[in-house]
Amino acid sequence: MLAHCRERPQELPEVIQFETRGHCDILEKRDAELEIIRSLEAAEYQVCAYSNNDTALVYGPALKLQERLRSWMDGWVCVSCEERGAGTGRLPYVSRKCSTYCASCWAAWDAYELG
Repeated sequence: MLAHCRERPQELPEVIQFETRGHCDILEKRDAELEIIRSLEAAEYQVCAYSNNDTALVYGPALKLQERLRSWMDGWVCVSCEERGAGTGRLPYVSRKCSTYCASCWAAWDAYELG
């Protein structure tokens, strides 16, 4: 997709969501899914949501220009601090245990659980 869109940047998707349950890591090589995420980040995509099942990334320039993308992300609320959406600087949002956390609160919760 990235190779195709280098020649046709107007065709870059604004949002990409794909399964990241580790299947590619098993079938292809360790960290294959992480490498995909890193290559998309290098192309100005930002991880906006992560769960045990999927990862969603939003194209950074589109997020700045598209009110509908920001509005979509404003629907996400951290159950801990109650911050909302893209403008908080707390991306990515993480869904775990039937709850959604901003990155800051998830890091604190994860450290507490592992502690």
